[in-house]
Amino acid sequence: MQAPCCYRPQTPLFTHSTSLNLQVLHALGFTSALFSSFVDPATLLELPLSRVQRQVTLAGGRRVTRVVTPTVRREARAQFGCSTLDGAQLEDEGGSGSANAHW
Repeated sequence: MQAPCCYRPQTPLFTHSTSLNLQVLHALGFTSALFSSFVDPATLLELPLSRVQRQVTLAGGRRVTRVVTPTVRREARAQFGCSTLDGAQLEDEGGSGSANAHW
């Protein structure tokens, strides 16, 4: 018997709600073009870009972007059980409208 909390990703409702959530996040400002406008919630001052994102070179020479704000760092560490993560890596594929705008 399947637990009632299990997702069924193949259902149209799940697919449409996932797309809707993604588009809402973009509308609310989750795009790399706006990272320079992120603010520190404690001071309401703009964060330097170096405190929002970091370019990292992985093994093999591939360069990726990570979001390194304190909140993202804390949540990434909790999600992956790794106390040394500096942030969460962004997807680097796609065009200018999607690269570095998705986890």
